[in-house]
Amino acid sequence: MTNEETVFAITADQGAFGNQALALARSIQTHHPDAGIVVFVPETGARHMSSGLLEGLGEIATVEIGPYPDPEYPISAQLRAFELAAERSGVERAVMLDTDIILLDSLTFSADDAALSARPCTLRGSFWTNNVSIPVWETLYERYGFDEPTRRVSSVLGGELPYPFYNSAVVVAHDLSIPKRLLDVTMDIRSENSNNIVESAGNETPLFYSDQVALSLLAQEYPFTQLLLKNNYPVTAFLRIPSSVAGLHYGDRKLLSTALPQTEWDEYAELLELESDTKNWMRRALSVGWFRVANRIPYRFQTFLRRVANSRHAP
Repeated sequence: MTNEETVFAITADQGAFGNQALALARSIQTHHPDAGIVVFVPETGARHMSSGLLEGLGEIATVEIGPYPDPEYPISAQLRAFELAAERSGVERAVMLDTDIILLDSLTFSADDAALSARPCTLRGSFWTNNVSIPVWETLYERYGFDEPTRRVSSVLGGELPYPFYNSAVVVAHDLSIPKRLLDVTMDIRSENSNNIVESAGNETPLFYSDQVALSLLAQEYPFTQLLLKNNYPVTAFLRIPSSVAGLHYGDRKLLSTALPQTEWDEYAELLELESDTKNWMRRALSVGWFRVANRIPYRFQTFLRRVANSRHAP
C-alpha cells in the first residue's frame, strides 16, 4: 500500500492503445512525480500484451488485471481504474485520465471544496448535447431523483447546452465514494432496467456515452466545479496550442505531430509508432473546420455525415 495524496487512474490494452497508456503514464510520472498511478488492464487484453509493455507499465505504475465491468462497453475499464485508485491508502484525490491524453505540465486542481470536477463537452455534436435529447434527460433526472439543474453550461465550442454534459477524459474526485458511484450509475444506465431510457431516445443514440451521462448526473448530486480548459485541452477544437496547456487531449494520435513541442514529439513519435517528420496541418485544419461548422448542421444530417466519414474505419 502507498500513501500518495493524488492517484491517477488510466487503462491500457494490447497494441497501440497500450503504447498510448505507457506514454501517458510516463508523462504523469514526469509532471506529478509524487503521485501514484493505477493502470487497469482488462484480462482479455493482458493475455495479448507484450511482456515489455506490461513491464514498462509496472515500473512506474500499479498494474491491476481483471475482467471488464461491462464487456460491451470498453470505457468501463477506465471507470474500474478510477474505482481502484480511490481505494488506495492515504489518497486525497483520484484523477481519471483518458488514454488519448498527454500531460505537458502538472494539472491544476481546484482549491475549493468541490467533490467532483470535470470539463464541459467540446461541442454540440452528439445526441446528448442537442434539444432532441431533452425528454431523455428529463427521464434520467426523474429516475435518479435529482433536481433539475439550475446552472447553465456551455460547450467549449457551440454555445449553451440543453442540459449540462461533461467530458470524462479528465475527472477529479475529492470525494472518494464518487468513482464507485460513477461506475454503478453508468452500469445501471446500460442495464435492462433502462429500457425506458432507450425508448425515450428512440433509436437515435447508442448508449456509447453512458459514462459521460452518468458523470453529468452526478455533477448535480455532489458539489461540483469546472476544471480549467488547460487541464483538458481538445486538440481537435483549436489550431493553436498555448504554452499554458497541461493536459493535451489529442484524440487522433496523428495530431500529435502538430501539437507537441519537437523535443517531446520525438519521444512519443517513436513510442506511438508515428512518422516524426509528418506535419499534418491539413488534417488539423479540416478537423478544426468540422468542429466549428458542426454546430450549424442539424443533428440527423450530422449523424449521417459522421457515419459516412467513419465507415472506412469499420471492420
